[in-house]
Amino acid sequence: MGPFDNLRVSGGYPASLSVAVPSRKLPGCSLKGPLDGLRFAVKDIFEIEGLRVSAGDRAFYDVAKPSHSTAPALRRLIDVGAHLLGTMKLGSLIAKEEPTESADIHAPFNARADGYQSAWSSSGGSGAAIGAYDRLDFTLGSDSKKRSPSLRGG
Repeated sequence: MGPFDNLRVSGGYPASLSVAVPSRKLPGCSLKGPLDGLRFAVKDIFEIEGLRVSAGDRAFYDVAKPSHSTAPALRRLIDVGAHLLGTMKLGSLIAKEEPTESADIHAPFNARADGYQSAWSSSGGSGAAIGAYDRLDFTLGSDSKKRSPSLRGG
């Protein structure tokens, strides 16, 4: 498989809108593997061939070069049939930020919308996306010393 293409529709920064959602199962296709047709998205810290990593920071994104390969964990998922839809927001340089603290990229929307739980933390975009979009079957984030994204996102 060749490099991925950035399909941004309204600008070059990671906060710009992007739309690219393949069908879960293409007609006439044989099974590729146990995850055939499942769709996923990843925290924007994973290398994806042809794309730049943002790490939630515009300055980092500006100097990042397009990746020459896809992270092994993502490659394994793709090889067994999963469809990578794209990357998700995260706190600047993988840090915890509250929505009012994020200067570079707007915080993701919390689908619970109860006014008490923020979707913003290191893997907040992963939690917010799986809770809000039925077009995703799973998301990948990363873990640190805390379980904040799950706790804070509900």
